[in-house]
Amino acid sequence: MSGPVRSLLTSLVVAVLCACVSVSAQEQSTQPIAAFFALPLQQQHEEFRKFLLDKQFEIFVYSMQRRHPADLSFAYDMTSKGQAAATFLAEKLEATKDEWTQELIVYAFEVMAKQKYYAVASDGRLVAQLKRVVASMKRPANRKNSERSLKAILE
Repeated sequence: MSGPVRSLLTSLVVAVLCACVSVSAQEQSTQPIAAFFALPLQQQHEEFRKFLLDKQFEIFVYSMQRRHPADLSFAYDMTSKGQAAATFLAEKLEATKDEWTQELIVYAFEVMAKQKYYAVASDGRLVAQLKRVVASMKRPANRKNSERSLKAILE
């Protein structure tokens, strides 16, 4: 077997192996979430409230982006942690450039404000961050929904 053919075959085998490992890792990362959503709804919320904010956020985003119908009530459970949730969500908002995730975070702040879990409108730094993120959104649907949430927060 010539050098170029051997090199091509080696590259192909490596690519296939990497793809298999990648799919396996993806399946493993979604298995706990799939098991969570297999629980009855009441038990989902009982378990959800026990999770740390990071896991709650992961489930909230997964539910909103990948489940139909999405379960909006996870936002209520997550944001009920008040200031801790506000700080956590502000950090997540700063870290992500994904507009769908940004929209979900702005919505979570709307829930937080409406339920009076945290005085979002009184936090000038947070309001400035929300305004900046919403103004930078390129997708019209994300921006429109986020503008509506921001308006509700400021009312």
